[in-house]
Amino acid sequence: FPSHDTDSSEEIVKDMIKRSLLMKTMCKYEVCDIFEPLQQKYRKNFNVVLDKGTLDAILPEDVEEEITKIKNVFFKNVLESFNPA
Repeated sequence: FPSHDTDSSEEIVKDMIKRSLLMKTMCKYEVCDIFEPLQQKYRKNFNVVLDKGTLDAILPEDVEEEITKIKNVFFKNVLESFNPA
């Protein structure tokens, strides 16, 4: 089944596109900022949302402002992209 993958690094996305072409996968890669408002094309677009470690990478130890941003933006975007149908 096709997969849609995002990363904040343009270099990583370029590398993954090259790998995907070599391996002939059905993956689509795109640069995306998880703290920007969710683009309309992603709303209710996915039946599975899998996070491969983003939360571990962005979760601060004890900065209330950042924790609030993660709860109000990151999780909101993930939930809005999910279509459980």
